[in-house]
Amino acid sequence: MNSHKSLFSPDLYVKSLAHVDFLDLHKKGIRLALLDIDNTLSKHGSVHGGDYAVEQVARIKSSGMDCLIISNASSKRARTFADSLGIPFLPSARKPSRRGIRTALSRYPYLDRSQLVIIGDQILTDILAGRRANILSILVDPISQDEATQVRIKRPLEKLMKTIFSIKQKDN
Repeated sequence: MNSHKSLFSPDLYVKSLAHVDFLDLHKKGIRLALLDIDNTLSKHGSVHGGDYAVEQVARIKSSGMDCLIISNASSKRARTFADSLGIPFLPSARKPSRRGIRTALSRYPYLDRSQLVIIGDQILTDILAGRRANILSILVDPISQDEATQVRIKRPLEKLMKTIFSIKQKDN
């Protein structure tokens, strides 16, 4: 059971990106935040980063960390979104595959896995990818309940997993 817990349990579970202490992460050696788009930085399907996304990226950068969008979205959509925030992107990451995280590491050859964090709203994509790649993983609640069908189908399973693996949100 512990091996499954290690794959599906985030290192930290908080309400939103706004509740992540990026200064503390930087003090602990984290230098690159891998960020999901849909329901982490913005509502599902957003093409541009809104005020919330702009504010969170600014918080991350002011902590001394870099940001990289890592998304399963198409190249065109990920590019438009990332460009609106002025940060690089990695589209079609195929999370929970480790491929996107390996690609991110190749783009930042001066970093190693211990200096990365992945942040997203889905256990079965974002957290599983991070755990499989052996990097720090932070789960956030979805920004909106308006989601793609394939995501809505997974939510009851993720809710069950939170119970089974005692995944509790950190009080902020």
